[in-house]
Amino acid sequence: MKKLILKKVAQLVRNIFGKKTLSRFILFLSRVGQINLLTFAYNEIGILNPGNYIVSGESFVIKNILKKETSGKEQILFDIGANKGNYAEMLCKELPESKIFAFEPNFRAYEILKRKFADRTVKVLNKGLGSDKSVKKIYSYAEDSGSSHSSTFKEVFTKIHQVENLTEMDFACTTIDDFCAENKIDEVDFIKIDTEGGELDILKGARRMLKENRIKFIQFEFNEMNVVSRVFLKDFYEILGQYELFRLHEKGLIPLGSYNPKNEIFQFQNILAINHTASQNYKT
Repeated sequence: MKKLILKKVAQLVRNIFGKKTLSRFILFLSRVGQINLLTFAYNEIGILNPGNYIVSGESFVIKNILKKETSGKEQILFDIGANKGNYAEMLCKELPESKIFAFEPNFRAYEILKRKFADRTVKVLNKGLGSDKSVKKIYSYAEDSGSSHSSTFKEVFTKIHQVENLTEMDFACTTIDDFCAENKIDEVDFIKIDTEGGELDILKGARRMLKENRIKFIQFEFNEMNVVSRVFLKDFYEILGQYELFRLHEKGLIPLGSYNPKNEIFQFQNILAINHTASQNYKT
């Protein structure tokens, strides 16, 4: 009711003063109030909201979707790019009956992760995931080698973070398809991917699981790191053809619909891909 009243008031003001005059007034107020209208608009559609798990929309997904969809059964959850375990810890708290696999290729972060879950049921692996089985390099700050910014793309640091003093380390990489086959995992309820530009490569290693509709929910970041990895949102649409894509917001999900180039915004945002078998429940 409140939104409807505000909408009618806004329409009345626009009809009285005209759209052009109203637009100028809004610009004037933004300058006086030192409000960045672009950032404000981004925030309203789930972009540039990295403050914490609530404003980023991640808490909403766990509490309002995963708890509902997986209630009453042991769900399989993958935290890919677990870093020091903050996200996995939230999964443990909200979904205590779940079986969690936390993947962290950066050995320094992995050591902290392993200690954090030493007495819990989270399976912690010093392993990366990608499009093939191989040995790869991961880069991080020389003074903070376990940083959450760690990436397989060196340019994430040299071009985006403007840092040259780096450390690098090798890590073993496998694929989601191979890992699931080797561990007799038939279905995965939820996968969260935060790998600073490597998200698409990881999904390429899950082609069998994706094709056979064995993964229900996939959450991944899309941001300026994708400029470095040269990956477009269109690439995710193509590999996730049987999924509906939504942008996360603290108040809920924002449906992106079919592919539209206007959504190629290389700024921090979380995307939730929902398999078509469940996506009808979340369309608005």
